[in-house]
Amino acid sequence: MELHTKIEPLQDEILYIKETNAGDLEEIQKRLNKTKMQMQDSELQLKEANANNYKQIMEIADLRADLKKAQKQASIAAKKDINKLEQQIQKQQRENQKLESQNEDLQQEVKELKTCCSDSDTLCDGVQGKLEQCQQDADQLQQQQHENEARLNQLQQQLEIQTREYNELQDKYNNDIQNKMNEEEDNTIYARRMTMDPDTTHRRITLSADNTVMSTGEIQPVIDSPSRFDVSLAALGSTGFSSGRHYWEVSVAGRLCYQLGMASESAQRRGTIQFRPANGYWTIVLNKQGLYRAVYSTSVSLPVHTQVQTIGILLEYSKGQISFYDVSARSLMYSFVGQNFTDKIYPFINFCVEDSKSPVLVQLLAPKSVDWIK
Repeated sequence: MELHTKIEPLQDEILYIKETNAGDLEEIQKRLNKTKMQMQDSELQLKEANANNYKQIMEIADLRADLKKAQKQASIAAKKDINKLEQQIQKQQRENQKLESQNEDLQQEVKELKTCCSDSDTLCDGVQGKLEQCQQDADQLQQQQHENEARLNQLQQQLEIQTREYNELQDKYNNDIQNKMNEEEDNTIYARRMTMDPDTTHRRITLSADNTVMSTGEIQPVIDSPSRFDVSLAALGSTGFSSGRHYWEVSVAGRLCYQLGMASESAQRRGTIQFRPANGYWTIVLNKQGLYRAVYSTSVSLPVHTQVQTIGILLEYSKGQISFYDVSARSLMYSFVGQNFTDKIYPFINFCVEDSKSPVLVQLLAPKSVDWIK
């Protein structure tokens, strides 16, 4: 009886807890189901994006193959015509040499006959007819030689014209194919997970084994070089770009301050750096006051009112533009436009020293989809 008396209040308390938390459990279950659906949608978008990228890359490869095949066919046909003309020219030159030799022989014979006539009047009458015939033959050979020389000049002109037309056609075809390939490349966004270059990192920056996670700590025992940042806690990406459209993402969740964007290969890395486009740096900054700014000669405030978790950076090389996106909101934060890129452009990340005893890492991510980027 005493045990029953103790159990009954406990059962009432359990019942009360279940009734009180029933709403919370139902809400948690709904959020869990919503999260699962979002994960499924993200996986589907990723598969579609990968398929589109693969299709575009294969189209570019087919264009390159068609270019090589067409160049080979055009080159073979043109070379056959040119070889044929060169053979005709060589044949004509041999005939001219033969005629010149015959003409020299006739001229020598005429000379001998004239000498003979001057020495003997008796023989002159019989020889005069032969002399006139020889002179006619020499004149005929001379005329034929002139005609052959004219034909040779004509063939040489035809050869020059065909060679010029072939070169012009080849250049036009190459330009058309290259323009089509450039247009296709400019319409394709190459999204990838970037890695950082350990040879450029400041000695206090530590990279993960795959060079995708950055943190700061004690000075590392690394070899110093002109390519390494020595004052700024910064690093460049491993891959630079000199054409096309390239997109990458970085997680900055929980970071109190940072600076990231793109940098030119020739930009200053040693000493105190002024991060501005004129010096080869296109970056945005979150300062310790929680303000987002684009860095020019003077900073430009960005209308961002919530803390961004993941930032996407898009380089459009031929367009001269670098854009920054809030990936979670799928919205544009800022774009540097009208830039004139002249060398390779690399991803760039610059730590700021946080006051927290446990600073948050910076992690490079694999983009899921770029279909939402205009």
